[in-house]
Amino acid sequence: DSPAPAYAVSIARWAAKEQGLTRRVPVRCNARISGPLVTGLVRPTLLLPETLPPEDELAMICLHEMAHCRRGDLWYMLLLEAARAVHWYSPPVHFLVRAARQDIEMACDESAAANKPETWRRQYCQVLLHALECPAGPVLTTRFGVGKNQITARLRQIMKPGRMRRGLLAFCAAALAVALCCCAVRLEPASTSRTNTEDEAPVWVDITQPEGGQLDLAAITGQTDGLPEPARPGNEMTDEEIYALVRDVLDRCLLWIEWAGEGYRDNLDLADTIQVPWGGDTRTMVRQRDITDREQFLAVAGTVYSQASIDTKTIWFGDSIPTVVEHDGALYVHDDEAFPIETPVDPRYGWYDYDSLRLLGASEDTLYLEAIWGNPDWPTSPLLPVVLRREQGRWVMNGWYYHVLRDNSFISLPEELEQQAAADPQLGTQLRYAWALGQGLKENDQTRVDWCFSGTTAPPDEYRFGIYALRDISGTRVTDFTVEAGEDGTVWLTLDVAEPGDTPLLEGENKYGFLFDGQAGTVLLLYPAQDVSLYTGTSGSETEDSDTLIETTRIFRRCVSTGPFAAVTELPEDKLLLYLAYQLREQGALTGDPTAEQLTQAAETWLDLADYVPAMDLLSEVLYGQDGRDFATRADSEVWPDDRMVSLRVTWAGDIATVVWRDYQGTAGIVPDYDLVYTLRRSPADPAAWIVESCVRHTPE
Repeated sequence: DSPAPAYAVSIARWAAKEQGLTRRVPVRCNARISGPLVTGLVRPTLLLPETLPPEDELAMICLHEMAHCRRGDLWYMLLLEAARAVHWYSPPVHFLVRAARQDIEMACDESAAANKPETWRRQYCQVLLHALECPAGPVLTTRFGVGKNQITARLRQIMKPGRMRRGLLAFCAAALAVALCCCAVRLEPASTSRTNTEDEAPVWVDITQPEGGQLDLAAITGQTDGLPEPARPGNEMTDEEIYALVRDVLDRCLLWIEWAGEGYRDNLDLADTIQVPWGGDTRTMVRQRDITDREQFLAVAGTVYSQASIDTKTIWFGDSIPTVVEHDGALYVHDDEAFPIETPVDPRYGWYDYDSLRLLGASEDTLYLEAIWGNPDWPTSPLLPVVLRREQGRWVMNGWYYHVLRDNSFISLPEELEQQAAADPQLGTQLRYAWALGQGLKENDQTRVDWCFSGTTAPPDEYRFGIYALRDISGTRVTDFTVEAGEDGTVWLTLDVAEPGDTPLLEGENKYGFLFDGQAGTVLLLYPAQDVSLYTGTSGSETEDSDTLIETTRIFRRCVSTGPFAAVTELPEDKLLLYLAYQLREQGALTGDPTAEQLTQAAETWLDLADYVPAMDLLSEVLYGQDGRDFATRADSEVWPDDRMVSLRVTWAGDIATVVWRDYQGTAGIVPDYDLVYTLRRSPADPAAWIVESCVRHTPE
């Protein structure tokens, strides 16, 4: 394997984000494959051929392959191939395997093409035809290619979505699972043929340690007196039982963090090292006395954390960046970055205040609490969520500190919405927050409204979009509300407001859309339905990275101007110098003060000014000001007066782009004041850079 080009990695990350993946999928090139594929059960990796297709085709392919990663299709394929191997003599099994694999590919086609226009779908079909009869990869891999006997069905499905045989994969998987189970019953005693369920004993974890190991694995896993009792459903426990359970899990979590965060370095056998290849060189790895192997490490972590939480961490087990390597029956680690599974915050300087624990909701498999995080010596301490999940017979943490994965499944929805939530978990999370917000406003419950935005009963301390508009709903009266999900997955909240009170809610019956936090899931912004076109993402080329355009205008606003202008040549020279210096710093091109040559080249790249002669006599004041502070510090702090403005929408056609920033009269969301519309042009000197050409002010209707 070899590293993939930077643009291919960028496209793959965009596709992963579009498919809702929370973990990063490595991207590599391989000379032995002829088409893109995903491989790796535990850590899926996207492999690309050395000869890459055009960028627009690559984006479509990556959307398809990232759908495989999100769905965990390699595990389905493992089941299918296991059934084929066991029942090699049975033609029906071979038929079911082929049908199920085709169903998997069609499901990923549907996911990639969701909400896409007909022209996009036609191009996607053309890309499929280009991959016709592309040789298959190894058995446990996906591949974008398609055989002649599948092409008609897949093309028909892409051009006429919504007619997929959604039950076929489930039927095939169930049939093959039954076949495997029947085989297992014949081969194994009946007492071992049953699988563990949530209400049975927790999964046993091997706590055997190597010679010299000092970590108390029994205390971390809760196996000090054998296995703990099976985890009871959260909605069957009393509050007192829940608080006792949470304290125990937090205690075990703290033991793990103290070891995996820093403590593992205290028990390295420095005399036992190995060398492993890395980046054309070698890397020294040291034997860890506490953990025997990779499986034990993940198993112990799984007694403290949920699987979803572990999946968000980055632990490099001998892959592209080897930090943990199994060798000769022992575990060797890199002493600088062995287990990057924990936040760098040291629990000795802050932890949950157990006396402040407050239960907010409980369901069969979820406990949602909040607690103060801090130290008695701190003047103020944040209120943070504490979320537990019931998995494999245990209650475990769903992340900790600011890395908690919210789970609002304890919120009850009407039957129709509950069915939609069950079919799409991400949509379900959004529907529950919308429903809770509607209930909170109708019942005039300030803490419930705050919870929808912050994840706790306190209002958000640092509201991303300026002033938190619903901080005081005491004078607000909402008589009714409804929640619905559109065909495109957009969640809508209709409010019938009799008295807006001290909020910018519109009087009467009005419909509102949402922006949700991609990581926490909580509400970021509530906006009226007439503004939907501003909040529905980007338009134009599917492969363009809108973050570059937004960041370019953000830097321009910080350094040059936060108001309208017709051309950059009319802007002050010192502001342009600051902008060029800031861009050079962002690109990592500065080791000291910028030179005249660097500024001239930067002006050609980011301002399209040929033969630009910088005013070097102004440079010292521009860079350091009268107080001697660094220019970047001043640009980040002082030259940013308009914190209320929000970047809304990016559109482009070819090499021309538009970025809209909106001001909200100090009450973020709901009541717009004015828009600043920036026009940008792709730089002739560097196709990856954009030039801010002009800005106009527009008052929304």
